[in-house]
Amino acid sequence: MHVEQRRQCCKKKAFAAQNTFECIINGDTTGDKVRDFAIVACNGHYDEDEIARYQKINNDALRFAGQYVLFVGFSALVLESTITLLPNIFLGTLGDSGITFDVDKASLVIPLQNGVSAHYREVVVEDGHIGYAVYVKNHNEIVVQHLPNRYTMKPVFNGLFGEIAFDPRAFGQILCGTRNVEEWFGATSEYEWVYRDLRQALFKYTASNVTSIKRRRKP
Repeated sequence: MHVEQRRQCCKKKAFAAQNTFECIINGDTTGDKVRDFAIVACNGHYDEDEIARYQKINNDALRFAGQYVLFVGFSALVLESTITLLPNIFLGTLGDSGITFDVDKASLVIPLQNGVSAHYREVVVEDGHIGYAVYVKNHNEIVVQHLPNRYTMKPVFNGLFGEIAFDPRAFGQILCGTRNVEEWFGATSEYEWVYRDLRQALFKYTASNVTSIKRRRKP
C-alpha cells in the first residue's frame, strides 16, 4: 500500500471512530459495553490495545470475585520543571457483581465484598516533605475515572513541558485477583511494605476512619 493510500485509510478509520464516539455519547451502543467505554475513554479513538485492556479487567473481575482487587492511581505534583508522582492505592475484596462501566460518567465502579477498602496515600506535609497515610474507608464500591491513556494524558504533559515520552499506563491500573495483586507489589519493590500495611488495615479496620502520617520521606 502506497503512503497516500495508507494516509487515506487512516483518515477513514479516524472518521468512523469519531462517528461511533458521537453515537455512543448520544445513547447508542456498539453492542459491547466494554468497547463503548474504551472508545469514550480514548476521546473517540478506536484503540484495540485499550479495548483489550478493559476487557481483561472486566473478565478478571468476574473470574476473581472474592479475591483482592487493587486500584493504583497517581496524582502529579508539579514543582518548577519536575514532576513528582504521588500514589493513591486502594486494596479491597472484590464483590461478585462485576465492574460497572459507566459510559456517561466515563468511570468504573468496582464492587467490594465487605464494604471496606484500605487506602494508602502520599501527601505533602507541612515542611514540604512527602509523608503517607494508611486508613480504612467504609464503602461498598470504589469509583474511579477511566484509566489514563495516551489520548488523554499526553496533551496535558506536553502543554506543561513540551514534547515528552512516557507510558500513561504507569499512571493508573486496576488489578483483580490476589495473585495478580501480589505480583504487582512484588515487581514494585518500593511499595512491598505498603501491601503489608494495607492488608493489616483491612484485618483491623473499625467503623470510623483513622488517618495518620506514619513517617516522612524526602521528595
